[in-house]
Amino acid sequence: MSSPVVKQAGCGCAASSAPKSPARAASPVANRPATVAPLMLRIGGMTCATCAGRVERALKKVPGVSSASVNLVSKQAAVSADGVPQDMLIEAVRQAGYTAQPVDHHAGHSHDHGAEENPRRAALLIIGAWLFAAPFVVDMIWR
Repeated sequence: MSSPVVKQAGCGCAASSAPKSPARAASPVANRPATVAPLMLRIGGMTCATCAGRVERALKKVPGVSSASVNLVSKQAAVSADGVPQDMLIEAVRQAGYTAQPVDHHAGHSHDHGAEENPRRAALLIIGAWLFAAPFVVDMIWR
């Protein structure tokens, strides 16, 4: 027996109104072990664990996908698929109500560069740091 509060709880995200599709039977391809390195996708628009679950289920429904794992914190999905075009995976995520793009491994790590890739943001961060630090510096000088 669940309470009305539990029934009303939800993630509140835009994708929460996405229509539920019937469960599909597992394909024989899904039972094969993956022989290739997982494809990494950066997922946009996820705000909660429910969102991550929706993306994961959408990826697992793509024919040829042997496994899919979505990390909410890093906003990335690791997909093991045999011969599945990247565009098909991105489209599956888009159909679920989210955005996806391939992760660029050029730097050898997968964190968000933020200010490193946006000079305006870097300048604003530096100005903000100086403004925050100024009262402390003035206080130290006058003591």
